[in-house]
Order: sequence, then structure tokens, then C-alpha cells
Amino acid sequence: MERETRKIDQNNRCVIVPPVDIYEENHVYTLKADLPGVTKENLDISFENGELTILGKVLPRTEEPDYAEFSASDYKRTFTVSDEIDSAKIAASLENGVLTL
Repeated sequence: MERETRKIDQNNRCVIVPPVDIYEENHVYTLKADLPGVTKENLDISFENGELTILGKVLPRTEEPDYAEFSASDYKRTFTVSDEIDSAKIAASLENGVLTL
């Protein structure tokens, strides 16, 4: 996987462009993205006008204020996708900080 890129958005929040691996086998594409700290409730995947967008939020942890494994940040990555992709067949799972799409 490639390395992540970090940016600061207009709200002074860290936005991370997550590393992604894309595999193709028999015209089926699989995307794997590293999104550590993102929960299913804080994950948004959209596919509109030929663009696939992944947006995940990491919220600050309140149970251990002196230590945080992941800081509050956003993950965002957008892909331009071929018209050949059938959006009805897009499925996603998030397990242990890895999104499989």
C-alpha cells in the first residue's frame, strides 16, 4: 500500500488521504483502504456522477483523556470510476480498520 497523505481542512481538522489497494479479477474490482479508528457509524461511501467517495471520521476518545491511539481526524479519498461499474453491485465491509469495497 502507498503511504497516507495528511492535509488540514478549513476547520483546522486533519484530513488523511488513506492508502488504498485496488485489485481486479475477472472484471470484478476490489478496493481495500486503511481507515484505523473509523467505525461503521462514521463511514460514508457515495457513488455519484462517476465518482466514488469514501469519507470516514475518527472521533476523539473520551474514556482515556491522557492517551489517544488515534487523533480526531477525517479520512477522505475520491476516485473517478468507469461507466462500466454497476453501482447496484457495490458492497462494503469494515473490519479492524480496513474497508473492503
